[in-house]
Amino acid sequence: LKHRKGSFEAAVHCAASISFDDRQSDSIWATNLGGTRHFAQVVRDLSIPRVHAVSTAYVAGDAPRFSETDLEIGQRSRNAYEASKKAAEELLIASLGDCLQIIRPSIVVGHSDSGQIHAFEGFYNAPRALHRIVDGLATKSILPEGIRRQDGRIVMPLTLRVDAAARLNLVPINWVVDVMASLIDVGQTGKCCHLTHDSPIGIDEVVATVSQHFAVAGLRAEDVPQARRSREVDLLQRRLDAALRAYRPYLMSDTVFTGNTAARLLGARYMPPPRIDSAMVQKLLEFATSVNWRRPGNRKPPETNLAACA
Repeated sequence: LKHRKGSFEAAVHCAASISFDDRQSDSIWATNLGGTRHFAQVVRDLSIPRVHAVSTAYVAGDAPRFSETDLEIGQRSRNAYEASKKAAEELLIASLGDCLQIIRPSIVVGHSDSGQIHAFEGFYNAPRALHRIVDGLATKSILPEGIRRQDGRIVMPLTLRVDAAARLNLVPINWVVDVMASLIDVGQTGKCCHLTHDSPIGIDEVVATVSQHFAVAGLRAEDVPQARRSREVDLLQRRLDAALRAYRPYLMSDTVFTGNTAARLLGARYMPPPRIDSAMVQKLLEFATSVNWRRPGNRKPPETNLAACA
């Protein structure tokens, strides 16, 4: 298709590699920085006057506190994803200037009413690994040494190697999409908006909810692994550690994100994110297990202002 220069009112950039696996670093950088460079060139070639670019709150890296006006404050990026998204923001700011609005969501999870989401990454990796371990044990008539059944639960001395005092900044996909759509509709550029939660849920509450959902006991949330009692338990611990490895930085500390630009720009249209509590986490797990951690296929998506959000 050929488009005339100046025929567009706005462009939205909402495509990225969300892999946290640094073994895919070349692909991550090619998509997140290279793709953004091509996008910026198209914007300039077509003289598009308004651009809304979806980034991530985790351009913050290891910063303990991060505002909407911050970008480079001496933080360290903890993986190629964070570094590439930060570099993409820098490129867009240098290329597009005041015609740009940057939108930074935190950890996007399923729909606040249904739990529905199209892919199970990030937050979902540890629960999925635990569910598969439990499913595997459920088929065994004799459990490995160190694991037992008690009161309808499987008791196993596994450790989620995390900081139990840390918090997870989860935001439901429907809230993120609705706020994004409203921001695009309002059309205010020259601003950066954090789409983050003011009251993040504690990791200890998440672990307790996951344990209850999968009928598990003995699971601990702490950085030091429990003493091993058998080769089988050690193998299960390694499986759990592997599932968490790429995401441990987000489970060992929590950045405080500041700013209320979205609320100021949207006024009465703005609604704060739904409460993230045990009931919400349970809803997320129920949907994930109902589709066996697979893409829902042709299920009708939740009604939002946009069809999808990457």
